[in-house]
Amino acid sequence: MNFREATSVDRDAILDLRRAAFPKDDREKQQRDFWEWEFVRGYAGPARIFVAEAEGKIVGHLAAIPQRYGELRGALAVDAMTHPDFQRQKVFSRVASFAAGRLRDEFEIVTAFQIRDEVRGGMAAGGWVGAGELPVFLRPIIPIARRASDSIRPLRDEEIDSFLVSEKIRQKRTPDFLRWRYRENPHWRYGLDGFFDGDELRAFLIHRPAVLRGVSSLAIVDGGGEVAAFRSLLRDVVSRSGRFLAAALLSEGHPSFRLFRSSGFFRGPHRFRLLTLPKLDARWSLSWGDTDHV
Repeated sequence: MNFREATSVDRDAILDLRRAAFPKDDREKQQRDFWEWEFVRGYAGPARIFVAEAEGKIVGHLAAIPQRYGELRGALAVDAMTHPDFQRQKVFSRVASFAAGRLRDEFEIVTAFQIRDEVRGGMAAGGWVGAGELPVFLRPIIPIARRASDSIRPLRDEEIDSFLVSEKIRQKRTPDFLRWRYRENPHWRYGLDGFFDGDELRAFLIHRPAVLRGVSSLAIVDGGGEVAAFRSLLRDVVSRSGRFLAAALLSEGHPSFRLFRSSGFFRGPHRFRLLTLPKLDARWSLSWGDTDHV
Protein backbone atom coordinates (compact mmCIF):
# COMPACT_ATOMS: atom_id res chain seq x y z
CA MET A 1 0.00 0.00 0.00
CA ASN A 2 1.32 3.42 -1.02
CA PHE A 3 0.70 6.67 0.90
CA ARG A 4 1.15 10.04 -0.78
CA GLU A 5 -0.13 13.58 -1.06
CA ALA A 6 -2.78 13.95 -3.74
CA THR A 7 -3.34 16.72 -6.30
CA SER A 8 -6.28 17.96 -8.35
CA VAL A 9 -5.46 15.26 -10.92
CA ASP A 10 -6.77 12.74 -8.38
CA ARG A 11 -10.16 14.45 -8.05
CA ASP A 12 -12.27 11.91 -9.91
CA ALA A 13 -10.62 8.94 -8.17
CA ILE A 14 -11.30 10.59 -4.80
CA LEU A 15 -14.93 11.17 -5.76
CA ASP A 16 -15.18 7.50 -6.76
CA LEU A 17 -13.94 6.59 -3.27
CA ARG A 18 -16.59 8.86 -1.70
CA ARG A 19 -19.34 7.19 -3.73
CA ALA A 20 -18.11 3.79 -2.55
CA ALA A 21 -17.68 4.81 1.10
CA PHE A 22 -20.78 7.04 1.49
CA PRO A 23 -23.15 6.27 -1.40
CA LYS A 24 -26.19 7.90 0.24
CA ASP A 25 -24.63 10.60 2.45
CA ASP A 26 -24.08 14.23 1.40
CA ARG A 27 -24.49 13.45 -2.27
CA GLU A 28 -23.62 17.01 -3.22
CA LYS A 29 -20.09 16.20 -2.03
CA GLN A 30 -19.88 13.66 -4.84
CA GLN A 31 -20.06 16.49 -7.39
CA ARG A 32 -16.99 17.97 -9.07
CA ASP A 33 -18.03 21.60 -8.49
CA PHE A 34 -18.45 21.03 -4.75
CA TRP A 35 -15.02 19.37 -4.59
CA GLU A 36 -13.43 22.28 -6.46
CA TRP A 37 -15.06 24.82 -4.14
CA GLU A 38 -14.03 23.03 -0.95
CA PHE A 39 -10.54 21.80 -1.83
CA VAL A 40 -9.23 24.12 -4.54
CA ARG A 41 -10.82 27.54 -3.99
CA GLY A 42 -10.66 27.82 -0.18
CA TYR A 43 -10.49 31.35 1.24
CA ALA A 44 -7.20 30.55 3.04
CA GLY A 45 -5.66 28.49 0.26
CA PRO A 46 -6.06 25.07 -1.39
CA ALA A 47 -6.40 21.95 0.73
CA ARG A 48 -3.71 19.39 1.40
CA ILE A 49 -5.01 15.93 0.57
CA PHE A 50 -3.54 12.61 1.68
CA VAL A 51 -4.44 9.24 0.19
CA ALA A 52 -3.66 5.55 0.36
CA GLU A 53 -3.39 3.55 -2.87
CA ALA A 54 -3.72 -0.19 -3.40
CA GLU A 55 -4.52 -2.37 -6.41
CA GLY A 56 -4.33 0.66 -8.67
CA LYS A 57 -6.98 2.75 -6.91
CA ILE A 58 -7.34 5.22 -4.04
CA VAL A 59 -8.66 3.35 -1.00
CA GLY A 60 -8.07 5.80 1.88
CA HIS A 61 -8.33 9.58 2.26
CA LEU A 62 -7.97 12.51 4.64
CA ALA A 63 -7.87 16.21 3.65
CA ALA A 64 -6.99 19.40 5.53
CA ILE A 65 -8.54 22.74 4.49
CA PRO A 66 -6.51 25.81 5.57
CA GLN A 67 -8.32 28.05 8.06
CA ARG A 68 -7.56 31.19 10.06
CA TYR A 69 -8.26 30.88 13.78
CA GLY A 70 -7.59 34.42 14.93
CA GLU A 71 -3.80 34.78 14.88
CA LEU A 72 -3.25 31.05 14.37
CA ARG A 73 -2.64 29.54 10.95
CA GLY A 74 -4.73 26.40 11.10
CA ALA A 75 -6.54 23.79 9.06
CA LEU A 76 -9.72 21.72 9.27
CA ALA A 77 -9.35 17.96 8.73
CA VAL A 78 -12.27 16.51 6.75
CA ASP A 79 -13.46 13.52 4.74
CA ALA A 80 -11.99 10.56 6.59
CA MET A 81 -12.71 7.73 4.15
CA THR A 82 -11.78 4.08 3.64
CA HIS A 83 -12.97 1.94 0.74
CA PRO A 84 -15.40 -0.79 1.96
CA ASP A 85 -13.18 -3.49 0.42
CA PHE A 86 -10.28 -2.40 2.63
CA GLN A 87 -11.96 -2.18 6.02
CA ARG A 88 -10.18 -3.62 9.08
CA GLN A 89 -6.74 -3.13 7.54
CA LYS A 90 -5.94 0.05 9.54
CA VAL A 91 -5.93 2.02 6.29
CA PHE A 92 -7.34 5.17 7.85
CA SER A 93 -5.04 5.03 10.90
CA ARG A 94 -2.08 4.89 8.54
CA VAL A 95 -3.40 7.73 6.37
CA ALA A 96 -4.02 9.86 9.48
CA SER A 97 -0.49 9.23 10.76
CA PHE A 98 0.99 10.00 7.35
CA ALA A 99 -1.00 13.24 7.13
CA ALA A 100 -0.22 14.35 10.69
CA GLY A 101 3.51 14.13 10.15
CA ARG A 102 3.26 16.62 7.28
CA LEU A 103 0.56 18.91 8.65
CA ARG A 104 2.54 19.63 11.83
CA ASP A 105 5.24 21.29 9.72
CA GLU A 106 2.80 23.75 8.10
CA PHE A 107 0.02 24.53 10.58
CA GLU A 108 0.01 25.64 14.19
CA ILE A 109 -3.27 23.83 14.83
CA VAL A 110 -5.40 21.34 12.90
CA THR A 111 -8.98 20.78 14.04
CA ALA A 112 -11.38 17.95 13.28
CA PHE A 113 -15.04 17.43 14.15
CA GLN A 114 -15.59 13.74 14.79
CA ILE A 115 -19.15 12.39 14.75
CA ARG A 116 -18.61 8.78 13.59
CA ASP A 117 -17.22 6.60 16.38
CA GLU A 118 -15.15 4.48 14.02
CA VAL A 119 -13.03 7.50 13.04
CA ARG A 120 -11.83 8.34 16.52
CA GLY A 121 -9.26 5.55 16.79
CA GLY A 122 -7.65 6.46 13.49
CA MET A 123 -7.42 10.12 14.41
CA ALA A 124 -5.92 9.24 17.80
CA ALA A 125 -3.30 7.12 16.02
CA GLY A 126 -2.36 10.21 14.03
CA GLY A 127 -1.95 12.30 17.19
CA TRP A 128 -5.27 14.15 17.36
CA VAL A 129 -6.57 14.59 20.92
CA GLY A 130 -9.97 15.49 22.35
CA ALA A 131 -10.56 19.18 23.06
CA GLY A 132 -14.25 19.24 23.95
CA GLU A 133 -17.71 18.39 22.64
CA LEU A 134 -20.26 20.38 20.66
CA PRO A 135 -23.84 19.22 21.25
CA VAL A 136 -26.57 19.81 18.69
CA PHE A 137 -29.20 21.99 20.38
CA LEU A 138 -32.83 21.69 19.26
CA ARG A 139 -36.01 23.70 19.54
CA PRO A 140 -39.46 22.81 18.17
CA ILE A 141 -40.88 25.63 16.06
CA ILE A 142 -44.38 26.95 16.70
CA PRO A 143 -45.38 29.17 13.75
CA ILE A 144 -46.35 32.63 14.97
CA ALA A 145 -47.52 35.44 12.73
CA ARG A 146 -45.21 38.39 13.34
CA ARG A 147 -45.27 41.91 11.99
CA ALA A 148 -42.22 42.50 9.84
CA SER A 149 -39.60 44.51 11.71
CA ASP A 150 -37.94 47.45 9.99
CA SER A 151 -34.75 46.56 11.89
CA ILE A 152 -34.39 43.08 10.37
CA ARG A 153 -33.48 42.49 6.75
CA PRO A 154 -31.19 40.32 4.58
CA LEU A 155 -27.56 41.37 4.34
CA ARG A 156 -26.45 42.74 0.99
CA ASP A 157 -23.26 41.45 -0.60
CA GLU A 158 -21.51 44.80 -0.29
CA GLU A 159 -22.18 44.89 3.46
CA ILE A 160 -20.13 41.75 4.12
CA ASP A 161 -16.90 43.74 3.71
CA SER A 162 -17.77 46.30 6.36
CA PHE A 163 -20.16 45.05 8.99
CA LEU A 164 -17.68 42.89 10.87
CA VAL A 165 -15.57 45.87 11.91
CA SER A 166 -18.16 46.71 14.56
CA GLU A 167 -16.87 46.12 18.07
CA LYS A 168 -20.39 45.03 18.98
CA ILE A 169 -20.06 41.81 16.95
CA ARG A 170 -18.33 39.40 19.31
CA GLN A 171 -18.29 36.36 17.03
CA LYS A 172 -15.57 37.51 14.68
CA ARG A 173 -15.67 36.42 11.05
CA THR A 174 -13.62 37.77 8.17
CA PRO A 175 -15.32 38.93 4.95
CA ASP A 176 -13.37 36.45 2.81
CA PHE A 177 -14.48 33.55 5.04
CA LEU A 178 -18.13 34.65 4.88
CA ARG A 179 -18.12 35.00 1.12
CA TRP A 180 -16.42 31.64 0.54
CA ARG A 181 -18.41 29.71 3.14
CA TYR A 182 -21.88 31.15 2.54
CA ARG A 183 -22.01 32.91 -0.84
CA GLU A 184 -19.83 30.78 -3.12
CA ASN A 185 -20.91 27.25 -2.20
CA PRO A 186 -22.26 25.73 -5.43
CA HIS A 187 -24.98 23.62 -3.76
CA TRP A 188 -25.85 24.93 -0.28
CA ARG A 189 -27.88 28.15 -0.14
CA TYR A 190 -27.88 30.25 3.03
CA GLY A 191 -29.98 33.06 4.42
CA LEU A 192 -27.88 35.93 5.83
CA ASP A 193 -29.97 38.26 7.98
CA GLY A 194 -29.04 41.23 10.10
CA PHE A 195 -30.55 43.37 12.87
CA PHE A 196 -29.85 47.02 12.15
CA ASP A 197 -30.04 50.20 14.21
CA GLY A 198 -30.26 52.67 11.37
CA ASP A 199 -27.30 51.74 9.19
CA GLU A 200 -25.38 50.05 12.02
CA LEU A 201 -25.46 46.28 12.20
CA ARG A 202 -26.13 45.03 15.73
CA ALA A 203 -26.41 41.28 15.08
CA PHE A 204 -26.19 38.77 12.22
CA LEU A 205 -27.61 35.28 11.73
CA ILE A 206 -26.83 32.74 9.01
CA HIS A 207 -29.17 29.79 8.44
CA ARG A 208 -30.16 27.12 5.94
CA PRO A 209 -33.13 24.78 5.50
CA ALA A 210 -32.03 21.19 6.05
CA VAL A 211 -33.44 17.74 6.67
CA LEU A 212 -31.89 16.50 9.92
CA ARG A 213 -32.60 12.88 10.81
CA GLY A 214 -35.62 12.99 8.50
CA VAL A 215 -37.11 16.13 10.08
CA SER A 216 -37.66 19.36 8.14
CA SER A 217 -35.41 21.75 10.07
CA LEU A 218 -33.84 25.18 10.11
CA ALA A 219 -30.11 24.87 10.76
CA ILE A 220 -28.64 27.88 12.55
CA VAL A 221 -25.15 27.86 11.09
CA ASP A 222 -23.50 31.06 12.32
CA GLY A 223 -24.22 34.31 14.11
CA GLY A 224 -23.40 36.83 16.78
CA GLY A 225 -24.03 40.32 18.08
CA GLU A 226 -25.55 42.32 20.90
CA VAL A 227 -27.69 40.16 23.15
CA ALA A 228 -31.03 41.96 22.74
CA ALA A 229 -30.62 42.41 18.98
CA PHE A 230 -29.46 38.83 18.44
CA ARG A 231 -32.35 37.46 20.51
CA SER A 232 -34.88 39.40 18.42
CA LEU A 233 -33.21 38.31 15.19
CA LEU A 234 -33.14 34.67 16.23
CA ARG A 235 -36.79 34.71 17.27
CA ASP A 236 -37.83 36.36 14.00
CA VAL A 237 -35.90 34.03 11.68
CA VAL A 238 -37.00 30.86 13.49
CA SER A 239 -40.70 31.80 13.67
CA ARG A 240 -41.00 32.58 9.95
CA SER A 241 -38.94 29.63 8.72
CA GLY A 242 -41.87 27.31 8.00
CA ARG A 243 -39.93 24.38 9.47
CA PHE A 244 -40.73 21.98 12.31
CA LEU A 245 -37.44 22.16 14.19
CA ALA A 246 -34.58 24.61 14.71
CA ALA A 247 -31.10 23.20 15.33
CA ALA A 248 -27.78 24.77 16.29
CA LEU A 249 -24.32 23.33 16.88
CA LEU A 250 -22.49 25.33 19.56
CA SER A 251 -19.49 25.10 21.83
CA GLU A 252 -19.81 26.36 25.40
CA GLY A 253 -17.24 29.01 24.52
CA HIS A 254 -19.49 30.57 21.89
CA PRO A 255 -20.54 34.09 22.99
CA SER A 256 -24.21 33.31 22.26
CA PHE A 257 -24.26 29.91 23.99
CA ARG A 258 -26.34 31.08 26.97
CA LEU A 259 -28.65 33.07 24.74
CA PHE A 260 -29.60 29.95 22.78
CA ARG A 261 -30.21 28.03 26.00
CA SER A 262 -32.43 30.80 27.37
CA SER A 263 -34.30 30.97 24.03
CA GLY A 264 -35.70 27.46 24.37
CA PHE A 265 -32.96 25.37 22.74
CA PHE A 266 -32.27 22.10 24.57
CA ARG A 267 -29.43 19.60 24.22
CA GLY A 268 -30.26 16.91 21.66
CA PRO A 269 -28.92 13.35 21.52
CA HIS A 270 -26.22 14.05 18.92
CA ARG A 271 -22.90 15.78 19.34
CA PHE A 272 -19.63 16.40 17.55
CA ARG A 273 -16.32 15.81 19.28
CA LEU A 274 -13.65 18.47 18.68
CA LEU A 275 -10.20 17.00 18.06
CA THR A 276 -7.01 19.04 17.69
CA LEU A 277 -3.47 18.45 16.50
CA PRO A 278 -1.50 19.20 18.63
CA LYS A 279 -3.34 19.50 21.94
CA LEU A 280 -4.33 23.13 22.46
CA ASP A 281 -6.08 24.25 25.63
CA ALA A 282 -8.42 27.05 24.62
CA ARG A 283 -12.00 28.18 25.08
CA TRP A 284 -13.14 27.55 21.55
CA SER A 285 -15.97 29.62 20.07
CA LEU A 286 -17.38 27.28 17.43
CA SER A 287 -20.57 26.66 15.47
CA TRP A 288 -21.65 24.71 12.38
CA GLY A 289 -19.88 27.33 10.29
CA ASP A 290 -16.54 26.03 11.54
CA THR A 291 -17.24 22.53 10.20
CA ASP A 292 -17.82 21.25 6.67
CA HIS A 293 -21.36 20.20 7.58
CA VAL A 294 -24.71 21.88 6.89
